[in-house]
Amino acid sequence: MVFHEYGKDQEKNLCLIHASCVRWDVFRPVVKSLARFFHVYVPALPGYDPDHPQDDFPGTEETAVMLEDALLERGVDCLEGLYGLSMGGSIALCMLRNNRIHVHQAIVDGGILPYTYPKWVRRCIAHKDAWMIEIGKKLDPRWLARFFTGADYGKDDIQYLHDVLQSMSHRTIWNTFYTCNNYMLPRSLPDSYDRLIYWYGSREKKARRKDLAYLANMEIPVPTLELIGLDHGELLTLHPEKFVTFLSMTILRNDMMP
Repeated sequence: MVFHEYGKDQEKNLCLIHASCVRWDVFRPVVKSLARFFHVYVPALPGYDPDHPQDDFPGTEETAVMLEDALLERGVDCLEGLYGLSMGGSIALCMLRNNRIHVHQAIVDGGILPYTYPKWVRRCIAHKDAWMIEIGKKLDPRWLARFFTGADYGKDDIQYLHDVLQSMSHRTIWNTFYTCNNYMLPRSLPDSYDRLIYWYGSREKKARRKDLAYLANMEIPVPTLELIGLDHGELLTLHPEKFVTFLSMTILRNDMMP
């Protein structure tokens, strides 16, 4: 697994895990600012790495183990911060579950918690999600904007999404949308972190209601932070300066922003 590293002279380690349908470079607008405080590790996840187009995304749990192995090989057994967006949040939760790397502060941003439906329902949902992506691959960018996103993203953002979708194999699409919803997560996580917080945008609250209910039923309920006026992942994608402030303050102060 390839890591893009920034701030190598910093002592505190931070790992950023991207969502599905984007690449590691979604963090490009924030990594230089974060490198003032952290040694930043940004993995290029298999199936989403343009430098290794032959690779498929192996699955949420498998990717968590690959990430852990790659970090431990670099001598990183402790992270000051672990941030995962959407699918990346699911991977981050698997890393906490595995308890191989200690994390002082974990931040899951709009992460997808395991579905609790019967298996046949979960497979139907995954087929629907995968089918939507396969349709998106065939759309012209101008139609893709209407099909997948709102009006907050510009032409360059839509073209980026179009390019990423074109690079996603059938296996990557299926493994992404099935395993991201169907990984194992106990109601009581091991002592692999000091603190976990769940971020979500107020405009995606309805979509995250089952995830929030899952967290509320954890043995130790997870604190949440509602980002007013934002949709899924928009603190990072639309407000990179605020993202750096929120993330740094949350990790360094081990304290939620108001």
